[in-house]
Amino acid sequence: MSKINEEISCFLPQFFVGSSAFCKTKQSLKMKSKLENRNGVDYLSFTPQGMRFPTTIPVITKGSRDDTNAWTWNGSLEKPTVRPSVRTQYANEKGESVIIHYWLNDGICQCLLDCTDGNANTNLPLIDVG
Repeated sequence: MSKINEEISCFLPQFFVGSSAFCKTKQSLKMKSKLENRNGVDYLSFTPQGMRFPTTIPVITKGSRDDTNAWTWNGSLEKPTVRPSVRTQYANEKGESVIIHYWLNDGICQCLLDCTDGNANTNLPLIDVG
């Protein structure tokens, strides 16, 4: 579920004295991923819950995936879906090399059975990007 920050801004019209103010609510969504362009290539960054560092992958924002070595992406920063699966190797707290392998569907990392980091067969939501 998305975190929504609500900012209440109230104002009192000059002609409306001695009564309650009118209020309006402004909502801003915190995104679960971030898109950056580096040297003409689009990269999507996101962090699964429990991970110390973000994952950054090249994504296709237009055209075909053929010969690109990039992932297809549904275009959503709040609930990203990418294809194919994401498989990453990293050092855990003990300094051991471990693997996390997952499908990213609608902002949820569905970890596969070949994970060696303890997340096999679990679902990890993405955390908000700063």
